[in-house]
Amino acid sequence: MYTFIYISGKLAKKMSRDSTKPKHMTTIHYAGRSAYDPSVAKRLEEEKRESKEKDKRIEELEKELLRVEKKLKKETAEREKLNHEHDKMISDLKHARGKSLDKTLKEENDRLKHEIDKITIEKEDLGTEVDRLRTNLSKVAGDKMMDGNPYVTDLSDPNRPQRLAEKFNCLYDNSWTDAFEILLAKNKDEKTICEILLKILEECWRFCSGVSIHQFSSLQKACMEPVTISTEMKEDSGAYTKHLTDARRSCSRTFIPLLCQHFWEKEMNKEHKKDETLKPYVDACLELFWYSAITDPPLYYSFIADNLDDFRGYTKNGDEVDFFVWPAMYLHENGPLLYQGVVQYK
Repeated sequence: MYTFIYISGKLAKKMSRDSTKPKHMTTIHYAGRSAYDPSVAKRLEEEKRESKEKDKRIEELEKELLRVEKKLKKETAEREKLNHEHDKMISDLKHARGKSLDKTLKEENDRLKHEIDKITIEKEDLGTEVDRLRTNLSKVAGDKMMDGNPYVTDLSDPNRPQRLAEKFNCLYDNSWTDAFEILLAKNKDEKTICEILLKILEECWRFCSGVSIHQFSSLQKACMEPVTISTEMKEDSGAYTKHLTDARRSCSRTFIPLLCQHFWEKEMNKEHKKDETLKPYVDACLELFWYSAITDPPLYYSFIADNLDDFRGYTKNGDEVDFFVWPAMYLHENGPLLYQGVVQYK
C-alpha cells in the first residue's frame, strides 16, 4: 500500500527554492572523498532514460494484455459457436434419422465435447496469462512510482522518513539530554557541552554517509563483476539497483553493531573516546544516521543555520545566533523540512 504525501505551506515553499547547494554549505568528506555524488547530472540523465525504458515496458505489457484479452474473447465466441452447432446437429439428426443414428450422434457428441474441453483448457491458460500480465504491469508501474521517489512512502517500512523524524526527535529529547547531564557533571559549561555533542553528531553523520556510498558502490561492483553486463541487464539497471537497495535495507539492523564498533574503535575522537559514558549517545546517533544514509534518496542534515526559519531557539529567541545546538533534518538534499534544528540566540 502506498501513501502520497503532499507538501504545503512552508514545506512547499522549501521545495521551490533554488536547488543549488547553499553558499555556505560545508561539503562532507570521508576517506578523502566527497560524500556527495559529483556526477548528479549524469545520474539524472540515467534516471530519465530508466524512466523512459519503464514507460516503454509498461506500454508493451498493456499491448500484450490487450492482445491476450482479444484472443480470450475470440476463443470464448468459438466455444459458444461449437455448442450451438452441436445442439443444432443433434436436433437435426434426431428428426432426420431417429434412433438408428444414436451411435453416430454419440461419436459426434464425444468429438464436440473433446473440442469444448480443449477450448476450455485454452481459455483457462489465457486467463492465467492475463492475470500474470496484469500483475507484471502493476509491479512495473509500482516500481516506477516508488523508485527514488521520496514523496511516496511504504507504510510497512518501520524506518520510513516520517518515522526517522520521530526517532530524531527522541534522540534529542533522550540520548542527547542524558549525554548533556553526564558532561555537566564534569563541570563543563553549557556552550562547551553543546559544541562537544554537536561535533560527535556531525562526525557520526559524515561517517555513515561515507560508508553508505562506499558500501553501495562495492555491492554493485561485487554483483556485476566479472560477469559481462548484457544489454538486457543495462536496460533493467533501475530495477537491479532497487533490488540492491532493498536487500541492504533488509539486513541493516544486523550491520549496525559492526558499524558502531568500528566507529568507536577507529573513528571516535581520542579525547571523547576516553569517556565510555558517551557511548550510548554515539551508538544512538550512528543507528539513526545509518538508516538515514541508506534511504533512497538519503535524508539530509544541515549543520549550518543558513535559513533560520528551519531552526528554533534553544533557551531563548533572537535575531543573532550565539552557537549551534542541533541540526535540521530534511527529506533529501534541498528537500522539505522534516524536523527543525536548534540554535541558541544571543
